Amino acid sequence: MSKLTTEESNLRNEISNLTSQISSLKKELDDTEDKLNMQSYGLYKPRYDFANSLGYKARLDEVRQTQKE
Repeated sequence: MSKLTTEESNLRNEISNLTSQISSLKKELDDTEDKLNMQSYGLYKPRYDFANSLGYKARLDEVRQTQKE
């Protein structure tokens, strides 16, 4: 009987771990779906900290010049 109890305990722990992983993956999926929905509506999270497009263009020109050199 002890072997069955140990096996049952191991299986319960595995179920608990898998349930936790499933919850984590569902949350990740929800986050990804939210990002995709935002992109489909043309809403993007800013990736750069430029005040306007001129700042972005100036920095881009600098990077391109550095690459040429």
